[in-house]
Amino acid sequence: MATEKQDSSRKRPPNFRIEIPGDETVKSRILEKLQKVKGYLTSTLNKPVNNSLIIEELLDFWIKQQLGSDNSKELHPFPSTYSQTRSQDVDQGLFVTAEKSLDTYGELFEAHTSICNGKLKVLKRTMKGHVASVRLMCTKEKSHSYLWSSSSYLPNDEFLVNHRICHAFYSSGFLPVHYTRFVNGTGIGCITKERRLKFFRTYKEHAENESDQSVDNAINDDFFSYDDLDGINIMKDARHGWRKNAKDTTVVALGEKMHKVMDCEPITKSQDKVVKRHDRLGTQIIYEHLENKNMSIKIHAYDRNVSVNKFVRDNLLSIRMTYGMLSRHQDVQGYQTFRGYKLKCTATR
Repeated sequence: MATEKQDSSRKRPPNFRIEIPGDETVKSRILEKLQKVKGYLTSTLNKPVNNSLIIEELLDFWIKQQLGSDNSKELHPFPSTYSQTRSQDVDQGLFVTAEKSLDTYGELFEAHTSICNGKLKVLKRTMKGHVASVRLMCTKEKSHSYLWSSSSYLPNDEFLVNHRICHAFYSSGFLPVHYTRFVNGTGIGCITKERRLKFFRTYKEHAENESDQSVDNAINDDFFSYDDLDGINIMKDARHGWRKNAKDTTVVALGEKMHKVMDCEPITKSQDKVVKRHDRLGTQIIYEHLENKNMSIKIHAYDRNVSVNKFVRDNLLSIRMTYGMLSRHQDVQGYQTFRGYKLKCTATR
């Protein structure tokens, strides 16, 4: 409640009182804040100020923050979150951002609006891979300048966004030319070849460790699924990059019981220029790896391949050749190819 009171005998200017509900704690807190604002305004305006001027300055500041210079605007003049792209903006810069970085931008904007009613505009944007490093400048105070990045940092001072995309690139099977064409077409930045290779060296170590652990687990699971525990049965096949004169071949061995990968060997022309020998070379490497793990092969099922037949014949004892299956220390009397069927055979000692 406000009441107007005048005292003509003392020639004081007109004044009024405002009643504010609160105890002594609230009163002391408000008076302390008024005193701080009074000191700031006195030093800024270089003249004494009274409580009326202090309250007006505070109210004007709040109105400018909430309503802007035009007091006829609505209380919360938020722009629409739906916007249509104009034809001249279709080539605007794009970048990849992380959720945490959006939170950081919101905190930065909130902190700036608490001290200034100017707007933040993008002064400069620098692409670091797929991350945008943006220089924000206040439209009112030139000293209010901030640097914001669209990705947070990892402990090694690399951007999270770039590492996530590198991980996706190397695990997707993309060739480098596919990656560069895609990112250049979208305009979302490009991680340099040097940084991709740096990431690959570290990524390769972790991938090899995970692969070795997975293979060891697969071998153990298959081995302990047999009652006699004297070896394992494997199914092997080779896949070529293309039909004729393929530059690479992938030879894969699966466990007969659990159907998990026992080994996977990529063979290229740098190892053997003759493509027809890639299957045999991959088989040889698989046998060596299993031998190093003290794992013997009882039954080996595979497609007919003359060079592989010869290699298996030389390495497995007491066998009789049949299309599709060989047995160590066994004479195979029947077979069934493993493509789409469960491996079965009848054997006699």
